[in-house]
Amino acid sequence: MNRSVPESPEQQLSESADDPITAALQERARADGARFRHDTAVVGIETARGRVRSVRTSEETLPADDVVLAAGIWGPAVAALAGGRLPLVPVAHP
Repeated sequence: MNRSVPESPEQQLSESADDPITAALQERARADGARFRHDTAVVGIETARGRVRSVRTSEETLPADDVVLAAGIWGPAVAALAGGRLPLVPVAHP
């Protein structure tokens, strides 16, 4: 399979939703109470005592007990919103 590198997080998300395994994982997560926001920018992550308490998007603030950072190469930028550091570098695969 030949896949190009996504130009944005939104493109990566839309492409991953076409994958049946990813779609099944998302459905299971939804059944367990997970919420997904598409085409929504994360603008802040509120923390208290070293734990994430809420995620601010361009449209709303979502209280959170657990947050999964699945932003791919954009992970370091998202982690920085919570005061975290995620060492990640792009690597070309053959």
